[in-house]
Amino acid sequence: MKVIITRKDHICCFEGCCLGKVIRAKTISVTTVYKRTGIRNTFHFHPDCYTQWILNNKDLEVKKKEELLARRRVKSNKPQGRPRKYSDPLKARNLLSLIYYHKEAGNTDKVQELEYLLEGLRID
Repeated sequence: MKVIITRKDHICCFEGCCLGKVIRAKTISVTTVYKRTGIRNTFHFHPDCYTQWILNNKDLEVKKKEELLARRRVKSNKPQGRPRKYSDPLKARNLLSLIYYHKEAGNTDKVQELEYLLEGLRID
């Protein structure tokens, strides 16, 4: 927001402008610049219209934020994430690490026992 003295005539960007739509040259005006996706928009307002515009925009922003929060609170009926592979993931992770250790050590009997226990935890 900048308060400037205009060099040329501008159109007031407030829809319900009470002072007439045109801001005359060499009068006081308030400008705001919005930069979105590489496009720069400059809006010119009468000082009185700017305060009304700010109040209206704050109300709109609050409503948008409330709607966004309400959408986030809604829980979907679909299951979230990947389904579990094992009934007890921590125990399965421990068994997998033991299987890896005993394979490296060459204990094939122990590896078979641990794989049997791991198959018992698997969810189908």
